[in-house]
Amino acid sequence: MGKKVALIGLYYFNNMGDPLYIETTMLLLNKLSNAEIKIIDIYGKTKWDFSLKKSKEHGNIRTLKSFLYRCIRFMISLLRRLFKNHFLVRQYYSQIRDDVDVVIVPGGGYVSLCATYPFHHRFAAIEKACEKAHAVLCMNAVGMSKDVGEILHFEDEWKKILRNKTLLYLSCRDGKDIFESLSGREVDQVGCTASLAGDLYGISKDENSDIIGIGVIRGNAFSMYGYDFSESQLIEFYARLFRAVQKKTPYKPVLFTNGLDSDIEIAYKVEKKLHAQGLLVEMPRSPKDLVYTISKFKAVVCARMHAAIVAFSMNIPTVLICWGIKGKDFMKMAGASDFAVDPSELTADYVYELLQKAIGSGTWPNDCRHKIQQSAVSSVLKMMEISGIEKKDIVDF
Repeated sequence: MGKKVALIGLYYFNNMGDPLYIETTMLLLNKLSNAEIKIIDIYGKTKWDFSLKKSKEHGNIRTLKSFLYRCIRFMISLLRRLFKNHFLVRQYYSQIRDDVDVVIVPGGGYVSLCATYPFHHRFAAIEKACEKAHAVLCMNAVGMSKDVGEILHFEDEWKKILRNKTLLYLSCRDGKDIFESLSGREVDQVGCTASLAGDLYGISKDENSDIIGIGVIRGNAFSMYGYDFSESQLIEFYARLFRAVQKKTPYKPVLFTNGLDSDIEIAYKVEKKLHAQGLLVEMPRSPKDLVYTISKFKAVVCARMHAAIVAFSMNIPTVLICWGIKGKDFMKMAGASDFAVDPSELTADYVYELLQKAIGSGTWPNDCRHKIQQSAVSSVLKMMEISGIEKKDIVDF
């Protein structure tokens, strides 16, 4: 009987980039080991909730129901802070006790998001729950969503978490220097397991595709990260890029999202700007859906990093709009910095030129693809060795 493993993270989250790296880690562990694996959602959810999405005929997606839901979540968060994480420790311990030997955080930008979403409270609770249950903790391919300035709000809290003896293994996908400084240890920079998504799901790109996927992101994505780029400018950018592909190439442009409500809302506004309907492809309802959707594209322009990683996994040419350290680090590791666009230089003409170049010459050098994918496998093998998860005698991968 293999070790009992729990993967913990943002699993029942409608941005399918987050559950993607959880599922791909599970699929890879299934190929490499006989571990018994279960998934724990970091918010305690047990299913995806797509009920907050409304059709474009009903207007704004942010409904009264959505507002009340966020208010309730905020009040729960306040109560948890007042009771010094007692509820969080109890929540995680109830899912870990007796039947989990190893708890794995398989990715995510939790450290840098903590000023907006207080994940340091949750990770402190996860560590306490692991200590109480005599389980070990591993964090693999974790990363940054914002630049270093935000971390300093909770630097001491994260130092305590990342230096806890319960944490046996730590690797990062980006922000290596920052993680080494916070943890006081050497940290390997590795590829996210989502870089293997195509192979792990058994999905290949459509070699005959004539479709260009334009990945849409929420309206305040760049402005909230300090860029002078409004929602109206973003909608205008998408509309101009769509028209350029439509008029200047033999390809068919479509809009897609990773599934987040706020991204979908902008996609509908782009459709309105273009005086057209049916430009947005079906929303993904699972990580596998997202991989399948992207597999149908000849090339991709996106701002969600895991959309780019999915395209990378199937060697689909990509232009990535990078609004934080994570995207820039990934494109650098992938040998594709020439196809990374900073929002300060974001114009439809510039991105169109890069898209044409990507289609013509490809985005991802083969040696870099191999190196990242190999590092993703090696990091999981190393984590298995350190935490006592036995490797299969015959590995089916």
